[in-house]
Amino acid sequence: MDYSILENDPTLGLQVDTPQKESLQTTAKWAKIISIITLAFAIVLVAFVVMFLQRINDIDTTSFRSTGNLREMGTGFIVGICVFVLAVIIIVLYFLLNFANKTARGLRMNNMDDIEQGIASLKVFFIIMGVAGILGLLSSISELF
Repeated sequence: MDYSILENDPTLGLQVDTPQKESLQTTAKWAKIISIITLAFAIVLVAFVVMFLQRINDIDTTSFRSTGNLREMGTGFIVGICVFVLAVIIIVLYFLLNFANKTARGLRMNNMDDIEQGIASLKVFFIIMGVAGILGLLSSISELF
C-alpha cells in the first residue's frame, strides 16, 4: 500500500491509506456541494415565502375581511419562523461545510489535526440531524393519535 508521511507516524491516532484518502476527498467534495446547494435552496425558499406573504397582504378580498387582515393574523410571526428555520439550516450546514473544508485541507496539507476536526464536525452534523429526525418521527407518530 502507498502511505504518505503522516500515515507512517505511529504517534497519530488516525491512520489514512491511499484508498481511504481518496474516499475522504470525494466525500469532502460532495459534502461541500450538498451544503452549498441546500443553503441556496433554503434562502430562495425563505425569499419566496416572504414575497408570497407580502403579495397576500397587498390583496384585500372579502375572505380576509371576514377573518381579519393577514397582517393582523401574524405575518411577522410567519416571517420570524422562516428566519428561525433558515438560521437552524445555516447552523447545521455550517458543520457539514466545516467537515468538507477541514477534511480537504487536512488531506491536501497532510495535517491529521484538520482531518480529525473535520470528522468531529461531521459527527456533530449527524448528531443534529439524528435529533431532528427523531423529533420529526415523534411528531408524525403523535399525529396518529
